[in-house]
Amino acid sequence: MKNPEFNLKHSSLVINPNDIVPLVTPGEVGLTYELTVRDGLFSPNGRVINHVPQQLSKSFVQQFMQLWFMHAAHLPDSLSTKIKMTNGTSHQCIGSFLDFAANAGIGDANFGLVVGTGIGAPTITDFQLAAIIQHDATPPTTGRMQYGAVSFGAPAADPTTSQFTITRNFANASGGNITVTEIGIYVQTTYLFYGWLPGYYYLMTVRDLVAGGGGILVSNGQTLTVNYRPQSVI
Repeated sequence: MKNPEFNLKHSSLVINPNDIVPLVTPGEVGLTYELTVRDGLFSPNGRVINHVPQQLSKSFVQQFMQLWFMHAAHLPDSLSTKIKMTNGTSHQCIGSFLDFAANAGIGDANFGLVVGTGIGAPTITDFQLAAIIQHDATPPTTGRMQYGAVSFGAPAADPTTSQFTITRNFANASGGNITVTEIGIYVQTTYLFYGWLPGYYYLMTVRDLVAGGGGILVSNGQTLTVNYRPQSVI
């Protein structure tokens, strides 16, 4: 069976910013997420099967704050911070190079929005999803999903709220049902390789359980759309 991912147009399914309700408390910067399951593989017009409305993300992890500190303090490369990557190793990240990149392309499960089947409660020291769902290459594999490209909705603001949207589609052509129970954001970063050469690695900044850990079912032939929205509210 040929993987249908390469035959269909990908859509971001970003909703109108005016329809997005701020959930972050005034005076805070935070994050929300929303999930939608539709009929069809990467179909923007598929019938909505299930929908988890906007939820407040509660699970920024320590790597997010370490990256922010590194940039806010404008640390020289020689004093940059060691941060744990998604493979469990720690590297000295470089503030003068690429960080926080989440613009992964089609089929790249190394960074961007990611999904998994883990059920453990998030902790501040989490550095990876508990059980990431890998990209489904040809031929389709049980338990895997096809990762679309990450897309972005431009920043928008009203008198109280500024926000933008990060979106990714995950299609299930595996032949069976998959229940997604956790989602997160992996970012690409630069670290010092052998003390001086820059290398590229990935670290997790956010991990959330879906609907309290119960998850959302994505049947074979359906597509899950995940929207993460950073929000600043005054």
